[in-house]
Amino acid sequence: MKKVIGVAVFSLAISAITVPDLLACGEKILAMGVGFRYHLQPASILLYRNDSVIEAAIKHGGYKLHVAKDFNELTNALKSKNFQVAVADPSDVPVIQEAVESARSRPRLVQLLLGSPKANEREYIAMLDDAVRQSRK
Repeated sequence: MKKVIGVAVFSLAISAITVPDLLACGEKILAMGVGFRYHLQPASILLYRNDSVIEAAIKHGGYKLHVAKDFNELTNALKSKNFQVAVADPSDVPVIQEAVESARSRPRLVQLLLGSPKANEREYIAMLDDAVRQSRK
């Protein structure tokens, strides 16, 4: 009986010391500060007028990308495909806003400064993730 009590006390003492070091299942992923993205299907994003930094961010984020170089290409794409998000420069928004809002897929219009020298791929990915999340609500 003394052995059983001794083993129990020893086990409790060891577990009390090591409990703070134990991580829950999946906590290791979030503990690195990166998190993870879980997409049921990659969102389709329409980019009006190509920008290499935003294009790289969209591809790096795991999204499907379609680039429309002019207004005719944009309207054809909106008629033929479904998009969750449309990305355009703020100066282009007045030109394309009506076409985007009247599209059957009703994509969320996101304004990003194209060709910005201070462009940061991580910031673009975070903005696109947020826009996709809001479009799926």
